[in-house]
Amino acid sequence: MTAFPAGFLDQRYELSMAGVWTDISGYLLPGSGIMITRGHPDESTRTNPSSVPLIADNSAGRFCQYNPTGPFYGLIGRNTPLRISTLEGASYLRSETDQVSYASCPNAAALQITGDTEVQIDVTLGNWNSNQALCGKWVASGGQRSWALELNENGTLTWWWSPDGSTLVSATSTATVPLPPLRRQALRVTLAVATGTVTFYTAVAAANQAQLGPVLATSPAWVQLGAAVVAGANSVFAGTAAVTAGDVLSAPNGYLGYLGKVHAFRLLSGIAGTVKASPDFTAQTPGAASFADGQANTWTLAGTAEISDRKYRGHFEVTAWPPDWDPTGHNVKATITGSGVLRRLGQGNTPLKSAMYRYWTKLTGSAVPVAYWPGEDGSAAGQLASGLPGGPPMLISGSASLATSTVFPGSAALPAVGGSTWTGAVQPYPAAGTTVLRFLLSIPAAGLPQTAVLVMMTVNGTVGAGAVEYQSASGGTLEAAGIFSSGWSSTPLTGINGFTGIVSLELTNSGANMNWAFNLLPLGAGAVTASSGTAASLQTGNVTSVTVNMDPIALGATVIGHIGIQTVVTDLYTVMHGPLNAWAGEPAGVRFQRLCAEEGIAFRGVGQLSASVPMGAMSQQTLMQDLQECADADRGVIFEPRQVLGLGYRTVGSLCSQKPAVTADWNADEVSPPLTMTDDDQYTINDVTITRGTTAAAGSSSQQVQASGPLSIQPPPAGVGTYDTSATLSLADDTWPPNVANWMLHLGTVNEPRWPSITADLAKANIDPVFLYAAMDADLGDYLAMISTPVSVPPGGARQIIQGLAETLTLRGWKISWQGVPESPYEVIILDDPVFGRLDTDGSTLHASISAVATSMGVDTLAGYPVWTQAAGDFPFDILMSGERITVTNITGASGTQTFTVTRSANGVVKAQTAGTPLALYYTPILALA
Repeated sequence: MTAFPAGFLDQRYELSMAGVWTDISGYLLPGSGIMITRGHPDESTRTNPSSVPLIADNSAGRFCQYNPTGPFYGLIGRNTPLRISTLEGASYLRSETDQVSYASCPNAAALQITGDTEVQIDVTLGNWNSNQALCGKWVASGGQRSWALELNENGTLTWWWSPDGSTLVSATSTATVPLPPLRRQALRVTLAVATGTVTFYTAVAAANQAQLGPVLATSPAWVQLGAAVVAGANSVFAGTAAVTAGDVLSAPNGYLGYLGKVHAFRLLSGIAGTVKASPDFTAQTPGAASFADGQANTWTLAGTAEISDRKYRGHFEVTAWPPDWDPTGHNVKATITGSGVLRRLGQGNTPLKSAMYRYWTKLTGSAVPVAYWPGEDGSAAGQLASGLPGGPPMLISGSASLATSTVFPGSAALPAVGGSTWTGAVQPYPAAGTTVLRFLLSIPAAGLPQTAVLVMMTVNGTVGAGAVEYQSASGGTLEAAGIFSSGWSSTPLTGINGFTGIVSLELTNSGANMNWAFNLLPLGAGAVTASSGTAASLQTGNVTSVTVNMDPIALGATVIGHIGIQTVVTDLYTVMHGPLNAWAGEPAGVRFQRLCAEEGIAFRGVGQLSASVPMGAMSQQTLMQDLQECADADRGVIFEPRQVLGLGYRTVGSLCSQKPAVTADWNADEVSPPLTMTDDDQYTINDVTITRGTTAAAGSSSQQVQASGPLSIQPPPAGVGTYDTSATLSLADDTWPPNVANWMLHLGTVNEPRWPSITADLAKANIDPVFLYAAMDADLGDYLAMISTPVSVPPGGARQIIQGLAETLTLRGWKISWQGVPESPYEVIILDDPVFGRLDTDGSTLHASISAVATSMGVDTLAGYPVWTQAAGDFPFDILMSGERITVTNITGASGTQTFTVTRSANGVVKAQTAGTPLALYYTPILALA
């Protein structure tokens, strides 16, 4: 068949039935086309669920989930996964389900390169700012490490190698990988073993090559990435590990593999030497499980990796299957409505449990507790419920004040013990040689009147029991001690009155003895207070019960909660500092990713998540409220990824200073009518107040106002009057409200028209393939540029950040409409960048009037401000004066009136300029929010 756009558009519609993707394309009624909508059309951080309605032939009743005679009965139902795809143009190695899938070939003598080495890999990554292991010949077990390549979240590359299989040597690039507009890029690393010199390179595939073939086979124009790194002479170990593409087995930094596409990989013996392995995934048959490369190496797929030739347009859940028929009964149809996961999640109204509760109940594997009592019961409760399904409650005797203390930000209200005793039985569990008791504890600042056994676990080993005891001496002390056996105890930790934090008692058998560790993690602390030792001739066993305030005595306002028993020791600070402090200070993108992981939602990030705006303590809200809180703080974008049913988050930093993902040329007929430019006040905000905290506990605030200029709060004609907004955001500290308020003010006072919709008709016969494939792959948050616009609209074309998409697919047609917001406010300072790395002066004006064609002009700068640069290496750069973009090629004069040598009308504006007209850098130096 003739390929699109000359022929039919290859479309595939699949439902996941019993875990198998089943093609239903043949049952769909094309009608006037199928429209997929994604994203949102405005400056807000709120994203609408993706949506697609399909009309299917239901004459056989296959799309009625309640029809027992239907062919799909028992296989479909509410929220059955649906995916839609077109042809990619070439095959690729796809990994989107997990990050532990890859392709590999077994070790062979030709692959055991011990001298100079070169590796090339051509990949499309969903995120070029996340830790990913890309390729390697590396297995830690048995010391079979040879070499590995990793991408770091800060955008640098690290090349690892070992001279002996165990010793690690590494080199990290001195520059970050440039972000490819369409996410595809080739990487090259060379190692000269005589000096240990590692050199990194990148090459970006042309947009049409991204679909038609591997860039490695076209001798790409490699660009060196930073300076060569010299790590010292070391050969490469001739290990027996397999060669992997898409992951590194037991990666050096513990990184997981890639998410995205691998197009090709090459391993060379010698720099620009002999190719020893060269899998070309673009040439493979879709669905193939193995194949041979040009050197007769057999490559096989591991995990969920697959050879695919599909370009996914969206993943959905079927939220409705309503049948339809005409009076004759012949035209029987079903409307299959697919929706993004945001639709389902947005209907939830149950607040999430506390951070501590979620920590304990989301543990997996050996870390799962054998007993756990949160203590978050209501004030009228008569016992403390187990946090584990079917677990026995903790019984209370005496009087405890339940749900009275909110001293722990990571917990709901906890009980004050008073004079009560609590006892909880631990159900039998498989024998283990490790026993861990952890709980939250808050002791009044005035201390307790006497010695008290705060919490004790009864153990069926020879240790008898392990207890945490309080004594009133030395400002209050805590120690761990044995009870019911030959005594052992830790060194008392003093000055404990007023302590609020986590207590951990850890017992581990070691031969005939028992090692113990007693650790405290105070609320808000940056480290653990630890003590440890060995109890001779004692053994721990399984815990049979836990008792609080055994004696009992009057513990008053002492608070205890979240009591857990485990059979494995984990690093206390690493695993519990976050939930203890309700994740205060956690970057917005990291929080979004963590919440998705905890809820089992597939996640895709764009941008460096750890560099997003740090947030305040997480409150107990619905999942969508917590996720939206992340986007509100960071001003990023929530999206539903095309490649998987799940959620994505794009940081505000990833929106800034991009290269265009797609450039639409008006003169080349790449933009289709209707094309409407709108100049209104829909996004205008010139008075912003941001408050840190929550609506229940607000903190400091900052008001930022645009006081002058065309979109200022001044009455017309000096301004537009007041357009105000306010918000309370979860921010880490009081330095952030001014930053966020200023950023929102910056976005809200962009004096540009907006383009509600820009449409491309991809079925045009004369369409440029570079534009065609770029338009297909441009995604939410990408930069769309429209050039060569008519003279009736402002010069310079249109620069938009894509916020919404609508795709219409027919048998012979494909239209994409982009909804965007101005891109210019996202052009921010990039250090050392020749375009975005410049600082402006202030108060510069034209000294004397000039004609429309003058190539020299005088410029005055207000006293007290730096004058313009005269350094030859700083030229050229662009300035903006009264709507005309002017290129400056030289400046003379270090004081007074400076003389600019210029090239006029860089944006097509031809006009004379009047003395006193202000001028400034075309790319205004703006600091990014994060």
